[in-house]
Amino acid sequence: MQRARRYERADRCYQFGAAVPSSKIKCSRRSRERSHASLQHPHREKSEILYDEAQLHCEVLAQEHGYRYIHSGNEPLLIAGVATETLEMLQDEPDLQVLIVPIGGGSGAAGASIVAGAINPAIRVIGVQAAASPAAYESWRQGHLIEAPNRTLAEGLATGHAFELPQTILRQMLDDFFLVSEEEILQAVVWLIERAHTLAEGAGAASLAGAYKMRRELKDKKVGIVCSGGNVSLEQLKRALALS
Repeated sequence: MQRARRYERADRCYQFGAAVPSSKIKCSRRSRERSHASLQHPHREKSEILYDEAQLHCEVLAQEHGYRYIHSGNEPLLIAGVATETLEMLQDEPDLQVLIVPIGGGSGAAGASIVAGAINPAIRVIGVQAAASPAAYESWRQGHLIEAPNRTLAEGLATGHAFELPQTILRQMLDDFFLVSEEEILQAVVWLIERAHTLAEGAGAASLAGAYKMRRELKDKKVGIVCSGGNVSLEQLKRALALS
């Protein structure tokens, strides 16, 4: 909602002749058309390449043209921004005992760990990543950055290598980290539709998949799950519903 409002303000500035900074956005081909549509603006130049290629291309553009490159993980202001979702959760439910966060690059989980640690260090922060794209998990487990196969259907979790800044934070502050299968993610998409009337993409449903996987350990605890993203495709939705 806040992002939509920012776009709306920028569009109004453009309509009334105010200066709006131009931007270049590099999108993965796998990201959803709905996401692409939300990025359309007269002062935005958008192109589509693979995610890891997009990152490298942005770094080259930043060096060649002096652009301000906003990295998807190694960006302190981004981590601070996504950390506000945890702050709001704890303001609404201050007695949460466990917080489960999906991890792709790790910025969201890094922010969650910082906020939870500052407000109540007793809160356990647990990360969940797709087993088909385990770069962040393996980097956290092994203690150094690695590359790994990147095959998950959940675009928000689809990273082939880990990012230094989130990993530095996660190694110090994340309490635990689990992998979930593609089938577990799709099943969680269905559960969110059936029981919470919420349409989530795979990355958004991964936290629920992780919570179910840990259900015995979480019994009688107050748990918060981060459900981030609703850009599920019809093909993915059909595949998920076929499991039910």
